[in-house]
Amino acid sequence: MDSDHDAIDAFIDGERVDTGALRRALGEPAGLDYFIDAWMLREAVQQDPEALALDRRPAALPPRRTAGKWMVAAALVAGLAGGYAAGYRSLTAPPQPVTTPPVTTVLARPDARNVFPAPRPSRVIQLEFRPDANGGGD
Repeated sequence: MDSDHDAIDAFIDGERVDTGALRRALGEPAGLDYFIDAWMLREAVQQDPEALALDRRPAALPPRRTAGKWMVAAALVAGLAGGYAAGYRSLTAPPQPVTTPPVTTVLARPDARNVFPAPRPSRVIQLEFRPDANGGGD
């Protein structure tokens, strides 16, 4: 493809075009045939004209995402309101009634030998330690 056909492509895409290059391209029979074919192909591919209009918005602007911001704002408001309500209730709650302390009794000290009685062993294992385990001489 040459630069004249590039001018036709840019014109079909809605971009700025050098009018002299576009006139030269459309003045030739091959350029005019290319324009008609490209235009028909674009119509065949295009499904919704409104969607095409949305695609022509400036590419420099990112899509807006406000739903997330609203959710964050709602969570902050709910958290602040809940904290305020909890603090207000704790300050305005009636004082707890004063109760008398429980009576403690001092027990006699148990016998030191039977503080934690251990159960009787069911089996006894005895270990013998030898200084030379390999059977070598003393």
